[in-house]
Amino acid sequence: MPELLARHRAVIPSWVGLYYGDPIEIVSGKGCRVTDGQGRSYLDFFAGILYLIRNQVELAEKIVRLSGIPDAKVYFTNSGTEANEVALLAAVSARHADQVLAMRGGYHGRSFGAVAVTGNPSWKMTSHSPFCAHFLHGTDGWSSQACVADLRGLLISDEVRTGWGRTGEHFWGIGAHGVVPDAMTFAKGLGNGFAIGGVVARGELLDGIRGNGISTFGGNPLSTAAANATLDYLLSHDLQRAAAVNGTLIINGLRAAVADLRVVGEVRGKGLMFAVDLVHPVTGEPSPALAGRVLEVARERGLLIGKGGLYGHALRMAPPLMLTEDEAKEGLALLIDALRAVNEEAIRG
Repeated sequence: MPELLARHRAVIPSWVGLYYGDPIEIVSGKGCRVTDGQGRSYLDFFAGILYLIRNQVELAEKIVRLSGIPDAKVYFTNSGTEANEVALLAAVSARHADQVLAMRGGYHGRSFGAVAVTGNPSWKMTSHSPFCAHFLHGTDGWSSQACVADLRGLLISDEVRTGWGRTGEHFWGIGAHGVVPDAMTFAKGLGNGFAIGGVVARGELLDGIRGNGISTFGGNPLSTAAANATLDYLLSHDLQRAAAVNGTLIINGLRAAVADLRVVGEVRGKGLMFAVDLVHPVTGEPSPALAGRVLEVARERGLLIGKGGLYGHALRMAPPLMLTEDEAKEGLALLIDALRAVNEEAIRG
């Protein structure tokens, strides 16, 4: 196991524990007995963790290469929320301070720390916080120089929704801004339905977290096998390019088709991550009710979409990256039809 152990140490944080002076890799098991990489069988009285996991190491190596972060390491979790907690822990450990800057309107999860840096009030279940969090304006209406000045320091990019080529132009959403962050968190699309998340960050940043640490199911053999297969398929089939092509088709098609619809405020997005804002046809104010109505009308036509946004008036969509051009055109037509139907209802009503 020396080679696998060396690879593990290179890409997994130093505080992630392994049992035994010569750590073992469990390669198979049945009932209460397991077999290691050397073919030795054991009666298992622990039924758990702290062994070398080849799938985990291989996946971490791929993510490190794709991250663009120098000398990076990866810590695996079960979700994006957990990943954001680890990234925050690494940042406050490095800075020896609890001051965190987050974006207004953002959402980062439902745990105590993640809620503290969530800037969307509808997702904040408590005003109590383990951090001294300050919320920044986005670039709309503010000078880029002022925004940059606010962001001096460690930068964590939450890529839970925007990673893996979903935005089309770049593999990670942050790439659109020409910035390499200190850490990125990821989840969702990597597992293709399996529970997996994680943080990839500068090695010294992750290593700087004090104390021992494990995640019972984070980076487990099953989820990392699924994630390896998903990532390999995504890369070998160039799904980032497909996201760019089909996303452009849908977004441009929507903008052209709904330009005269009074209930549509804006169509926005990149790649296969886009939204349509619904507004009152007379006042132009955000209309959660009309967004809810389009949600229902689209379902009646056979199209499933989402709803959310700061005011609850945005139809938000993120189709699977393996969406075909024919499916993109089909979904576009169904969505346009639903929007036109609700526009007619609103004008008549």
